[in-house]
Amino acid sequence: IRDSLCTGLITLKEYKGHIKEQLSRSVVPQVLSEVFDQVEYDAYRHISPEVIYASGAFPFGFDKASGGDYIKASYRGVGLELCDLMLEEEVRTTSTDSDGNSTSDTSNRIVFVGQWLILDFHKELSADLCVFEGGRKRSGQIETESAAFNEKFGIFCDSAHDAFYILTPNMMEHIMAMDRRAGGKVYLRFLREGKIHVAVNSRRDHFEVGNLNDADLPSLRMKFRGEVRYVTELID
Repeated sequence: IRDSLCTGLITLKEYKGHIKEQLSRSVVPQVLSEVFDQVEYDAYRHISPEVIYASGAFPFGFDKASGGDYIKASYRGVGLELCDLMLEEEVRTTSTDSDGNSTSDTSNRIVFVGQWLILDFHKELSADLCVFEGGRKRSGQIETESAAFNEKFGIFCDSAHDAFYILTPNMMEHIMAMDRRAGGKVYLRFLREGKIHVAVNSRRDHFEVGNLNDADLPSLRMKFRGEVRYVTELID
């Protein structure tokens, strides 16, 4: 029974892998090209850890990055990179037994699972700015005129004056609306060079087959169009 079960699991894994391979060559690129321009898609690649580190000031550290479903494209003149990403932090623990002998153990703790989006507006912004959900406990935060926004997000910038060129009432309203649709905690990093990192800790992947009952092409195309709509709504 055990051998049969193992064989069945291996066959299932190979079958789902085969489906993903077919989707990465046909269905997903086709759906992406319906909305985006200059599309590059790689089911097994992700944004590099170096790029994520360089963005700076996200409220979590990590030692390991993995992911897939990398997309590079253009949407309404805005350059974008997107992928599913999992970030893990290495945690070391030490325990001492009754004889006073100490042993150390290392494990990985997941700090982020979701989508990482980089937008390039090809024009300089007024400031480097961090806006992230659940960051109200930190000191040195900027207060806006919106009590609801202040309660929801932590805001950090070297200059409050420059920050308000970005965080206009209209922009804050859009960020709040985006957050309600995101399905997870949202982290925004505005870089003066004109790029914005949007990290959504949604605890789910995009463009996955899911249950094999869903693995018919019309259903998958509809599912992936919904995922693309989610991305364009974030960008808009």
